[in-house]
Amino acid sequence: MKDYHLLTEQQQENDHLIMTTPRTRNLFQEIKAISQAYTGCPPLTEDHWLNDRVLEQSALVLLLRSDETEVSPSPVFAGTDWLRISHPSAPLALFPDADGYVDSNEILRCLNVYLSTLKHYNDTRIEPPGIELRLKHEAQPLWLLPVIPVDNRQGKRIYYLIANGQGNWRRLLPETVEV
Repeated sequence: MKDYHLLTEQQQENDHLIMTTPRTRNLFQEIKAISQAYTGCPPLTEDHWLNDRVLEQSALVLLLRSDETEVSPSPVFAGTDWLRISHPSAPLALFPDADGYVDSNEILRCLNVYLSTLKHYNDTRIEPPGIELRLKHEAQPLWLLPVIPVDNRQGKRIYYLIANGQGNWRRLLPETVEV
């Protein structure tokens, strides 16, 4: 029997049953520590969970801090969103494209670089929308899926953004991401 753990009281209040195993909890804590120790690493929130709906295998969902950014649909590409950096102190301001929007490829690339400092790191491979992480002494890779939560003005989660592989973002409904 697997040992599962509810992550935060806030999630319990929101009736989210977000579960992880001890292995993924420990890995998340190590990834979170890296994101706090290195200013060039994309900043994470405390929330994370396992999801098997977005990718073909189980993925550890990592919520990125996205304060002071604004989402807008691309007027050029259908199904694509842009994430504008609205203030230079925004947590994701270190990852701009040439037009001042958050570059999802840059987020994946930077996160990938810092993953190499994990204690049991073996190898990684970027495969948008996520990163395949291989750890020493683990037969199966673990997929990491960085997501950006988007709430409406009342504070209700309306969708998540994931990397689209072209530097932009695409939307996923909460019921697809929150398992």
